[in-house]
Amino acid sequence: MAIFKDCLDLPLFLNYLEERKFLKESTLYVYRYSLMAFLRTNPKLDKVEDYNKYIVEKCVKHRSFCSYRVLRHFIKWKIKDRDLRGKIFDNLIVPPEPQNIIRTRVSLDEDKLLEILNSIETPLHKVLTLVMLQTGIRVGDIMRLKKGKIKNETYKNQVVMRLELTGKGGKLNNVFVFDTLTQEIILDYITRFDIDDEYYFMDRKNVTLMQNGREKVYTNYQVYKSCYSTYMKDLKKALITNGVSYDDFAAHDFRRAFAKKLWEWKNDILVVQRGLNHARIETTAKYLRKAGLQNIDIFEGIQKI
Repeated sequence: MAIFKDCLDLPLFLNYLEERKFLKESTLYVYRYSLMAFLRTNPKLDKVEDYNKYIVEKCVKHRSFCSYRVLRHFIKWKIKDRDLRGKIFDNLIVPPEPQNIIRTRVSLDEDKLLEILNSIETPLHKVLTLVMLQTGIRVGDIMRLKKGKIKNETYKNQVVMRLELTGKGGKLNNVFVFDTLTQEIILDYITRFDIDDEYYFMDRKNVTLMQNGREKVYTNYQVYKSCYSTYMKDLKKALITNGVSYDDFAAHDFRRAFAKKLWEWKNDILVVQRGLNHARIETTAKYLRKAGLQNIDIFEGIQKI
């Protein structure tokens, strides 16, 4: 039962998901590429050893629990023999779930974060990082900021810049930029670099490729993934330049650094929760722990008395 390059398992499985599971495009993307990575290993689908080899390499070493879920779903769909399927499931290695992984994060001071920002080469990526530092927005939310959603308004006789975002889970999130230099940099960028008809910070032109002699049309999510990948490569170079390991610091740590600044400013976890637009306070506490602040739940408890 070896898998070959012309195998129909991948398209048939994805078609099954689209028809039966009503998954979002982003979830289908994860399924597609996780399964492609597994099938490239040329496994025998009735051998649990081949599944476990992939789980150890991909899911354990690279902390990708979602790939494990995809694999289980694929086995359930592919293996029709109930006894064989049960045997495979009974002997599968189960990787640790994300919440059970203790990962050390590097907590950098503001000067070091600014050094990383100034080392980023691409103007677009530099603006994205600056906005993250100033507002704590996720890089993906900034990339998806649509045209017409950046507005200037007056607050207490001061001009502020409003960014009207749609965040994780479709939550609306208005954030404000007070720093005049940051406002000027954002305005200068969106004026000089008019790169897309729909978004301020995604460059669709750079992901339009030719396939079989014809131009391939990408969905917005595929455009986003390509732009995000390009940003992460640029960030990795900046981290290396400043002697910071990419294994210890990622784009999301700019958001955690913002959370830490909010905490140091007000010492109130509810303020941090509002600033990050979190639905659950437990998520906020997790952010602050990873930002280098321990026992944050104790302060949370005191302030709720």
